[in-house]
Amino acid sequence: MEKRCLLKEKQLGLFPDWEKVFSRSSPLYLEIGIGNGEFILWAAQKNPEGNFVGVEICKKVLRKAVSRISRSGVNNVRLIWMEGTKALSKLFRENSLSGIYLNFPDPWAKKKQKKRRFVNRSSVWLIANRLKKEGFFLMATDYEEYALQVAELFSLLPGMSPLWDAPIKNNLPNYYLTKYARKWLAKGLPLFYVGFKKVSEIKIPPQIEALYPLLKLEKEEATLPESILKTEKKLSFKEIEASIPKGVLLKKKELVINLLDIYYKKEGALFEFIVSEGELTQRFFARLSPHPEGYILKIHEATPVDPTDGVHKALALLTRLVQKLLSADLKLTSCKEKVLKELEKVDLSEIIEKAKIHA
Repeated sequence: MEKRCLLKEKQLGLFPDWEKVFSRSSPLYLEIGIGNGEFILWAAQKNPEGNFVGVEICKKVLRKAVSRISRSGVNNVRLIWMEGTKALSKLFRENSLSGIYLNFPDPWAKKKQKKRRFVNRSSVWLIANRLKKEGFFLMATDYEEYALQVAELFSLLPGMSPLWDAPIKNNLPNYYLTKYARKWLAKGLPLFYVGFKKVSEIKIPPQIEALYPLLKLEKEEATLPESILKTEKKLSFKEIEASIPKGVLLKKKELVINLLDIYYKKEGALFEFIVSEGELTQRFFARLSPHPEGYILKIHEATPVDPTDGVHKALALLTRLVQKLLSADLKLTSCKEKVLKELEKVDLSEIIEKAKIHA
């Protein structure tokens, strides 16, 4: 049962068929940040006709949730190690969820931290878009200011309406009280429930969609990029340090490509990248290795990433830099054509100088 309830992101791929995953067609519910799993287990037992997916980014508490679900014997729960925004972007199509639960998210109370809150001006569009008509969003929190902010954001969203007479309640008699909620109430402190339902179609505006690069993957082949460079020159990998600077290689609008470090091996090199695209940040290694034609550049298999435009740009940019170093011909590349065309306009000398400044 444990293997059955715990799913791996790599196996699920892009927009999995949830009917096949659960072996039945049922209303689909998502809990974001499941903690130890007590709430999603209660919800699944209360509604055995529903299919419940829970995502959690903390592996330690996810293991507790997996153990709890496995012991319970329920078969309508699946758990995934994944961040909530990424799950909404990659695993669920628009108009697919009957309900979304968010229990006690980190309020990020300090002024400088508020931008890190899960519910914000952009994510409300993504949440609403994934809900079916009459589908609901329900958040429980102990932080009143966060509750008020979330209520305001959804109130301003066309197509969403409060679940109750007022968008915020202090008491929901039929709502499960987690261990955290019970401790809070025992101190005589209030809880805040924010509830909204979808009443009409909601399309994500282009400027918001641009913040979630995973939304674009369905329109293109979702493959990782790689490049083959044809050359007879034998590269001394120590030359790389002098020719390819570490630091911010490219910064444009919502995209930042940062080459953190370079590691040398006997027959190759590893390039450690962080690529930030709007609300998505991915950290991975690109590997440079000998090839019958010369050299090959590809994403290291130990750091699987989603093949967004930013990842393609990082590898394409690295390809150009190594190509220049080797005076090599580009024999073959699977980098997206539009990415290659964009980078043709980029001055490598300027990138090198800027990277040196930021390093």
